[in-house]
Amino acid sequence: MARSLLLAGLLLACGAPSAEPDAHAHDHDGGRDAASRDAAPADAAALFDPATFDCRATTPPVRRSPLALSCPVDRTCTGMRVASSHRGAGAPGGLVPENTLSGIRAAIALGADMVEMDVRPTSDGTLVLMHDADVDRTTTSTGSVSAMTLAEVQALTLRTDGFVGDYACDRVPTFREALDLAAGRVLIVVDASKTDRVDLIVGTIQAAGAVDRVVFDTEDTDRIQMALALEPALRFLIRGTTEAELDTRLSAVAPAEPVYVHIDGADPSVMAPLVHAAGYRVFALGFAVDILAGLRGPAAYESFFASGVDMVQSNRIDLLGAFLGR
Repeated sequence: MARSLLLAGLLLACGAPSAEPDAHAHDHDGGRDAASRDAAPADAAALFDPATFDCRATTPPVRRSPLALSCPVDRTCTGMRVASSHRGAGAPGGLVPENTLSGIRAAIALGADMVEMDVRPTSDGTLVLMHDADVDRTTTSTGSVSAMTLAEVQALTLRTDGFVGDYACDRVPTFREALDLAAGRVLIVVDASKTDRVDLIVGTIQAAGAVDRVVFDTEDTDRIQMALALEPALRFLIRGTTEAELDTRLSAVAPAEPVYVHIDGADPSVMAPLVHAAGYRVFALGFAVDILAGLRGPAAYESFFASGVDMVQSNRIDLLGAFLGR
């Protein structure tokens, strides 16, 4: 219901498109695969040069965001418009294959402040970037990630047809590889909801020296408390779509404090004042706005930020980055 109200409000604010995109297929993080395909024009990658981030890139791209690297995880850094790129550089149907090193490089090149990624453990206990429990959708093989060794997962061939650029060298990366690539260039939002191996997530972050540049993302406050017991300095966000939920989850993690409140599809005009009054910043899914921006241009993001959102998580970091002048 909250997502439906938000999309309706955005359509009223920005003007309804001539044909309503399919926004029904989604998971807990709001990933709307069909909508992403509708939002992305066939020549989207022509807006930038894939050679700067795909397998032809000899060095990672230079960070383009003008914000200080620490700003997105510093609660005192307010009044900034922060851009988070979803699953690397966008969900299925986006610009670059999801949850890949090329996707992270693309997000950096397009001005992202943060990159969201999904992690799952292999059978031999290494975290890899993978949204789904199985490899069927994103690779040419089938099977469960948890039933495969790291070597078996990294031997898989990714599905890269339909994307502009050379992704022949890409494989399913490890979480550590992603953290190392991101260091000094972009911050990470790690979706911690797809495994109960909190120890692996926190241990990998610690081993990479990345405690100060990762945000731990889950709606499960017990999981947050487990992570903080292992690493008290870990940054995290909580999810809250109502005032009661906000109060309950803030209390559950106290005395620790989140760097964001993820309003997860709730109407920002309702939730943002509550979050700001509590002293926190608003993290919101911009997937519906991405659809409008793909149809009518990047200015569609203006009303979303104006509603009180501090960080937008986007499937179209190319459009969001262009709107932000990056």
